[in-house]
Amino acid sequence: MAFSRQHPYNDLPPLPPDKSLVETIEIYKKLSEARAALAELKDRLPIIPNPMMLINTLVLQEALASSEIENVLTTADKLYRAFTANRANISPATKEVLRYREALWKAFESQQKTKDIDWITQMFQTITQKDESIRNDQVYIGNAFKTIYTPPEPNFLNDKLSNWLDFFNSDNDMP
Repeated sequence: MAFSRQHPYNDLPPLPPDKSLVETIEIYKKLSEARAALAELKDRLPIIPNPMMLINTLVLQEALASSEIENVLTTADKLYRAFTANRANISPATKEVLRYREALWKAFESQQKTKDIDWITQMFQTITQKDESIRNDQVYIGNAFKTIYTPPEPNFLNDKLSNWLDFFNSDNDMP
């Protein structure tokens, strides 16, 4: 079946992707640019008075962008104010983005640990503050007017997550 935003796309190919799709000149150029930028940052990090402020800024930007995919919308201004202030009067969307940041840090801190379904569930529960696990019902990402994405059906989800975990925990040579 062809991809459609309104229907579950259960034909996601397994990981790792076909090397012919990822080993392209364009991707290697971008990889080279990214490595150069990281090397430059690594060289400058020792002269930054508080490197964690820079890292927190990057993590907050990632949390903000990733949450937008899930239709959780806030602004960078609201996010930075909430990050540095009392969290009493913060919108639910901003709180969720802050929890996304918390989940990213938890994932980073557990990088030596083998990842499993429980680890994924813990990250999800950190973000949503719900005592839930892998979903049993179909969900849609979007709003009342537009479906942005329809994830695979629940009966395919465990297989896809297991495939991702196998790939993530393997010793593959993919950057």
